[in-house]
Amino acid sequence: MTKQTKTPSTPLAPSTPASPLLLSVYKAGEMLGLSHWTIRQWCYTGRIASYKIGTRLMVSQDSIDQLLSESLRPRLQAAQQ
Repeated sequence: MTKQTKTPSTPLAPSTPASPLLLSVYKAGEMLGLSHWTIRQWCYTGRIASYKIGTRLMVSQDSIDQLLSESLRPRLQAAQQ
């Protein structure tokens, strides 16, 4: 006879929030049309948030989105007509 174990109805470990989508500085530069050196410089100066994983410098997609939203310029009235 095999012993049956009851599975718990609640998870044993609390759920963790989804980790951010991380991009290499090369991919982030490609997305923005910039050099990976520019992205690295922005990381080192704090213009965008970054993660150092081993020897790789990674940028979150959220950081890129925030940079783009902060850089958005409103449309000029003269251009609308």
